[in-house]
Amino acid sequence: MKKLTLILSLFALTFGLVGALFNTFALFSRQKQIPTQAINYRADSLTVEKLAKALRYETITGKDSFSLQEFNRFQTFLIENFPTVHSSKAITYIPIGANGRLYRWKGVDFNPKANLWLAAQDVAEPNLAFIPQWRFNPFVGKHEKGIIYGAGANKHKFCLLATLQAWENELKKGFAPKNDLYLFAPADFYSPISTQSKALTAIFYTQDLRFKYVLIAENYIATANNTFTDKNIAWIGTNQKNMLHLRLKSTDSTQIKSFEACLHAQTNTFNLKNVYNRQLLEFLSPELSFGTRFLFANEFLCAYFINNKLLKDSFLSKANRIEYIINRNDTVQTENRTAQTKNRIINNTNVYLQLPQSVNVANFINQLKQNTSFSSFDIVEKQIFANIAPTNSWEWGLLERLVKETNPNTIVVPAPAGRGNAGGYFQLLSPQIYYFSPVQIAQNQANNYLQTIDEQLSVENYNQAVAFYAGLLRAN
Repeated sequence: MKKLTLILSLFALTFGLVGALFNTFALFSRQKQIPTQAINYRADSLTVEKLAKALRYETITGKDSFSLQEFNRFQTFLIENFPTVHSSKAITYIPIGANGRLYRWKGVDFNPKANLWLAAQDVAEPNLAFIPQWRFNPFVGKHEKGIIYGAGANKHKFCLLATLQAWENELKKGFAPKNDLYLFAPADFYSPISTQSKALTAIFYTQDLRFKYVLIAENYIATANNTFTDKNIAWIGTNQKNMLHLRLKSTDSTQIKSFEACLHAQTNTFNLKNVYNRQLLEFLSPELSFGTRFLFANEFLCAYFINNKLLKDSFLSKANRIEYIINRNDTVQTENRTAQTKNRIINNTNVYLQLPQSVNVANFINQLKQNTSFSSFDIVEKQIFANIAPTNSWEWGLLERLVKETNPNTIVVPAPAGRGNAGGYFQLLSPQIYYFSPVQIAQNQANNYLQTIDEQLSVENYNQAVAFYAGLLRAN
């Protein structure tokens, strides 16, 4: 019996090795060999200082008078520092909401094709608990030794500045795009639900305007020293997440804590989807050694190493988890009972959830209801964002080429979107929604990037970003 078991075990092992070898040699990479030509741009000191100044405006999402004044001051700054863009007859801009802004650069051809870029004006409000980890004040806007520091330095605000700088430069050269190009700069991207994105989508939808692609300034380039390759990895988001807004009410404050514990428990049930195991293998394979390719060819080893090695210090580990924001708004309710007045506190709680696509929203809600006992459990808004942009389209090829031209020694790989509060609305307008910003983040800085701590950008990376957007503009 022992001999039979040993023979069967050896047979199974041999079969598995043969299968892995076959998969290793049969694997054909989807990493396109696109002819590229290096694109360079060198910003002068005034351009770099312009970005540093932009970071000094405290454009935090909010409805109070201070935040509105800051956005007004910031928009005046944009008009003064990009005069060609704001004086060109080919470019118009209109307000969206109280402080959002939409630019339209009219193409020279009468062509229904148009593209939409999104780069927000606002920044996430700095978390006071993380302030000691910042090298400088979040709104210092400091340029020191080739590094620019400040809130927004490696997020949407820097992308907005790089885009406008590219437009300014190309306008001065006499360039005009063939197709219409829209640049949307919302001022509430970092709020749980972007009402400005929703409003703009409604405007475009009712006007029957559709886009070839939508590019949202999210995700990044992970610089070298990755686990399996010495090249940079550019994560271009193609996969959107579900969004859910709940309003809960209870007189028992402990229910909020138990509800939060329930959410926290579910965030630990994360497993990388098999589709991304395969995609990562196909896109990374040409850069891997035979031994690593052999490892990837075994689905069990592949899943283990991707989850435990490749995802370490990577946004992918969080992009598929359940993310939640809980805002409590306690109110006092007065009850009059036979010459006795009694006050009781009503816990009104808004919960904003961003769920992985693999989560069934209806089942998720039912499970939450079973595990909690709120007197009121209302679904305020439920958006099922199911966008999976294709990686075999002309637009994907364009992004891949530009990434490699402006950031040599880089692999381009599809990935889940980093955030899901704004882009999903545009699914009505385009089947191709990509999430990418040409910012380089070192592996050991990835966690800071996710938590918006100590935001910084090298001048060299800013040059690459301006070159990226200029190349994208010329391909429009």
